[in-house]
Amino acid sequence: MTCSFDSTNIAIGSKICTVCAPLLTWSPTLLACINCGNGKLEKNETCDDGGLGGCLPDCSGANLNYTCSGGSLTSPSNCVCNTGFALTAPNCLPICGDGLVVGNEVYDDGNLGGVNPTCSGANPNYTCSGGSPILASTCSCIPGDSKNGLFCQIQCGDGLVAATEGCDDGGLGGCLPNCSGPNNNFTCTAGSLTSPSVCSCDPGFHFITPLCLT
Repeated sequence: MTCSFDSTNIAIGSKICTVCAPLLTWSPTLLACINCGNGKLEKNETCDDGGLGGCLPDCSGANLNYTCSGGSLTSPSNCVCNTGFALTAPNCLPICGDGLVVGNEVYDDGNLGGVNPTCSGANPNYTCSGGSPILASTCSCIPGDSKNGLFCQIQCGDGLVAATEGCDDGGLGGCLPNCSGPNNNFTCTAGSLTSPSVCSCDPGFHFITPLCLT
């Protein structure tokens, strides 16, 4: 059986037309010979934007991440990217940094620094959670770090021993100004991410704020 463009009887019982007239292709979804991509809604088509990418290859509906409407025998369907997506022809791809978690994004905090440039995870020294197509992810510095601009950095003197710190007593004087270790004439315990180093003067020295002196 051969289908012509204006054929209406293209399926008879179990016999289905698989050979279409020139310029037409068979759509098993629509059960019709169609001219998908010509910008006209014909036969059983529900979407045809003229091959711009917004409609499925068989014109049976909108493509992934698109919303399409309208179209007729004389005009194409109008297709736009869904909220949170932008056109990188012919695809609608997630907009990383807009504060909406869509598509394959894991987090998106709206470019506040917590999420990496591809929105595939948290930036170093950040923890992030949540986010949806209508809400941004929430990100914060890991314990022991404080935000400096867009970055989370170790905060010497906060009483939390983080990453490369060797000593942090909360700025009481027992640790060096860069928190790399005990200050002169002090002995300090290690401390942790949840508790400060505890420092005391070495034998023979007395604490006179903030130093240990003889």
